[in-house]
Amino acid sequence: MVFLSNRFYSIIREAISELINSKVYIVFMVCALFIGVSAMIAVYSLGKGFEIQVLKQLESFNFGSSAFLILAGGGKFFGPSTTRSDTLVMEDVEVLKRLYFVRDIDYFQRSFLEVSNGKDTRTTMVFGVTLNYPRVNNWGVSKGRFFTPQDMDSKAKVCIVGADVEDELYKGDAVGKTIKINGVNFLIVGVLERKGAVGSFRADDRVLLPITTANSRVFNRNRSYLDGVKVIFDDKLADLETIKALVTRILRERHKLSNDEPDDFRIITPEQIIAFRTQVSRIVTAFLLVISVITIIVGGIVVINIMYANIEDKSRIIAIRMAMGASPRDIFIHYLFVVTSVTFISGISGIFGGMALSAIISKFANLYFYTPVGFSFLVLFIMTLVGLFFGIFPSRKASKIPPGILIR
Repeated sequence: MVFLSNRFYSIIREAISELINSKVYIVFMVCALFIGVSAMIAVYSLGKGFEIQVLKQLESFNFGSSAFLILAGGGKFFGPSTTRSDTLVMEDVEVLKRLYFVRDIDYFQRSFLEVSNGKDTRTTMVFGVTLNYPRVNNWGVSKGRFFTPQDMDSKAKVCIVGADVEDELYKGDAVGKTIKINGVNFLIVGVLERKGAVGSFRADDRVLLPITTANSRVFNRNRSYLDGVKVIFDDKLADLETIKALVTRILRERHKLSNDEPDDFRIITPEQIIAFRTQVSRIVTAFLLVISVITIIVGGIVVINIMYANIEDKSRIIAIRMAMGASPRDIFIHYLFVVTSVTFISGISGIFGGMALSAIISKFANLYFYTPVGFSFLVLFIMTLVGLFFGIFPSRKASKIPPGILIR
């Protein structure tokens, strides 16, 4: 047992010595795998970072796991309505308020409209909101004030603009200025806190109006139907699936829908929004990960060929070792260890390279930087398997070099 142990350590020492003395070969082999590993780590890190950023933004709107949104009109998620969209009304909100699991509730109206400062015009989402908006959405004003009960009662022509609207139309100084919405002049009394953007979704590109003002002076609706209701619930009292089933049944009964009629509303959860916002990102990430795997496989083939060349150059040294008592098994283990060490080193260097690349891209693209610790260990394991697999072929060739080559 001691003899076998000493023999094994001797083989490993010889392999490490060869790694040190074959710097050119090692550099080429590491470079062949470095790009694939770096790309894999960077792509995974950026993809996860984007998902986390979407989640954090939803949480900043108080739209975490204990909240859901009811949108008027049935159909696909966030798509155009395929049913009537004027059936969600205040009476529905009053019924939902009385449910045992509801902690807070808010409702709104909305429409894409042109807004203008008198010179420049742009299209943005205009919301009619209630006094509960800052509390339910965790979104207050950074400048000026929010609406007052007097604004609501008098249907005052006042509004609050998002940070993007202030920057683009008023160069950062909007409070006290006038903005024209759908042909009506409004006094800007506040600016919303900046929430940022995720992908193409710019949360700060919006204008808020008192819901009474929006309904009567801007949207000009015949009746006060709603575009959406946000519900904050106590997840200790009921789980989301139970709540969705109950709310669906209540709204279908109130809207007098028959069994064969589709829902004329949509219940949106944070998980659906995350999946919707990251759908393209996940497809691109999966595609790039496949390309990274292919790059690693190609790199492994390059490693095989470089090792063949290395073994060809050192065939006499291998023959001398075998003439001095090294067995084919010793030579096989020697070169299998060399190749596996190269792929392991490539994995470590590629992980750090990929994280550095991800950090740089995240900084310039204003994305959350995610450190893929668990995924990095998985990549190291994969690279070790790559070394074991691709190391078999050159190692077998080295182990079959006859000592008689010295005579020739």
